[in-house]
Amino acid sequence: MKNYFKENIVKYISIVSFLIFFILILIQYLNVFVCYDDYGFASLSYSNSIEGVRGLHYNLRQLIKFLYLYYIDWGGRVISFGTEALLLKNGVIVMQIAMALTVTLIMYFLYKIITIYPVKNKWFTAIAVCSLYGLIHIGMLRDSFYWYTSAVIYVMPFMPYLIGVYFYANTVNRQIVSDNNFKPEKNLMFYIKNILIAFILFIAAFSQEQVAISLSFMIASLMIYKYLILKKLNLWDYINTASTILGTLLVVFAPGNSKRMDEQINFYNSPLIARTLTNVDSIFKEVFGYKFIYIMTAYIMALALISMIMIIKNYGSKILNILFLLINMIILCLSLFLKMPLYAALENQLNKNLVMLLIFTYISFIIVQLTIYYLSVKKQIMLILFWASMCTIASMAFIPCITIRCYVPFVILSFGIITDLATTFIENIKYGIVFGMIMLLLIVPFSYKNYSVILDGYQINRSYHINNDTELKNTAKKIKNGEEVKSVTLQKLNNTICSNIMQYEDGFEFVKIWMCEYYDIPQNIEFNWVE
Repeated sequence: MKNYFKENIVKYISIVSFLIFFILILIQYLNVFVCYDDYGFASLSYSNSIEGVRGLHYNLRQLIKFLYLYYIDWGGRVISFGTEALLLKNGVIVMQIAMALTVTLIMYFLYKIITIYPVKNKWFTAIAVCSLYGLIHIGMLRDSFYWYTSAVIYVMPFMPYLIGVYFYANTVNRQIVSDNNFKPEKNLMFYIKNILIAFILFIAAFSQEQVAISLSFMIASLMIYKYLILKKLNLWDYINTASTILGTLLVVFAPGNSKRMDEQINFYNSPLIARTLTNVDSIFKEVFGYKFIYIMTAYIMALALISMIMIIKNYGSKILNILFLLINMIILCLSLFLKMPLYAALENQLNKNLVMLLIFTYISFIIVQLTIYYLSVKKQIMLILFWASMCTIASMAFIPCITIRCYVPFVILSFGIITDLATTFIENIKYGIVFGMIMLLLIVPFSYKNYSVILDGYQINRSYHINNDTELKNTAKKIKNGEEVKSVTLQKLNNTICSNIMQYEDGFEFVKIWMCEYYDIPQNIEFNWVE
């Protein structure tokens, strides 16, 4: 009876952790409003003008026409932008709730993927994975999670990504553990579930290029892993892989992508090696730079902890494991005690090419270490997830424009790896629960502090957003009632750190076109922005 009570308490800690996380994220999103090109996609006025659309009033046929034209002229991310349009059509509050739910489900299914393998302290895993969100820098949050157009491209696809991966990976694992004796009853629910998984994987792959490449690698690798162990595959293995690859092909080879590549002709005409090395240097500078300082410190700390476990458990070569520990401890100490990011500190002392070589060598060490570790503990699914996270970074080496939001896929998948390594550490040492509590006592307050500072910034801007929205809606009503309105007075945001691109900023005056379409007001109305 006592064990049953204890198990339920532990179970409820995990559930309560995600519930609290959802409430906190929802509070944050209730202070995030429409900005920049959100207006254009919500009103179907970005890149094209659809006949008959007035403000947010349009039908399914008009939405499909807009997405078709976008696919032909601009790119393949039509699933993402269609989702954004439909959510914002029903009000900003719908988007706010949807994003809070999306972020929570992303963290929850990272937790579920980690716990495909036996985990005794699931409460720690749940709290740890949620806490990592608080390590994301405001620069990344502002340009991805809290900018809806960017969020539907770089964040939202990971909800279907991780849901699909969890259900497929869990099935593969159960089949392998049971030596293919796991045979669920093939009733109606069986077919509905498997069709939904294939569809979810297709939707995720058809959302964004990095997501598509990473997911294709993940699903294909799971299928290969299953075949290598069981020497057989079933129909659903082929369907899941085919649906993922189909989604990938549709998003990567969209006609609009080819047209946009022509705009970057100078990049693609430059020597392949030169432009790749330039991008790699840019990636290294960002990942080991200021905006990644907290995330990479947590990652390196987890690597150092797992190095100890590899030595204790004698996984792989003892000499190599000691080398892993020494290197990770040196990098960790540098990260903790340097007054500047690692890349900048090295660049001040060494030649740029040598800095690139050193960082490349360290990343190679990480890849080798985690590959050895996950193979040793027979956690092939987590190994594939780690490699999938590497795919999101590797694909960036070949694109013409790298922005901070491009790193979001890597960050999301890395949270799963960091949490898994930390969970393994506390479950394989004496007094592991004590160490786990100490870890959480360090990270949770820090994460909450970062969260609360960012929340304060967005809350300061909330009243300005609401006033401007009300003013523009009232203007639209006046015009519909026959009143003549020549100008509207709007308020500039108070906190510029916790805000995205606004129409009054230099070089972004054109945003007014989308704003007028969004509120269904004439383009000749003048916007007067005041402090």
